[in-house]
Amino acid sequence: QSRYGGSLYGNTTQIVSFNGADSLAKDNPNKEYHVYCKLNKAKEIQYDPQKDPNLLIFSAVDSLGTEKMVKYLKPKPQDLERSEKILIIGKSEGQNFHAETIFSKCPSKYEDTPIKK
Repeated sequence: QSRYGGSLYGNTTQIVSFNGADSLAKDNPNKEYHVYCKLNKAKEIQYDPQKDPNLLIFSAVDSLGTEKMVKYLKPKPQDLERSEKILIIGKSEGQNFHAETIFSKCPSKYEDTPIKK
């Protein structure tokens, strides 16, 4: 048990799809969820640091193929466009997903380098 009452793991977030976050938001609109997804590189990333450095909007597709617009009210993470996989933590808001945190995994610079023998 934590010193705040309840269990230590009581407030952990769940890993879900975008649709899972939508349905869970009906009962728990303030709870944050983890969604693994990929950036949809065919659609434009909306980010203008001169106009608003704390507004990023992009399209992402989850592991089940569902696409959503993701809104992030912080500066754009470096190398977002190069990421293989993105973990977004946030809340479902109708047609959009409001991300509080974004973790991106970029390909290793060593992966595509042939090994010389």
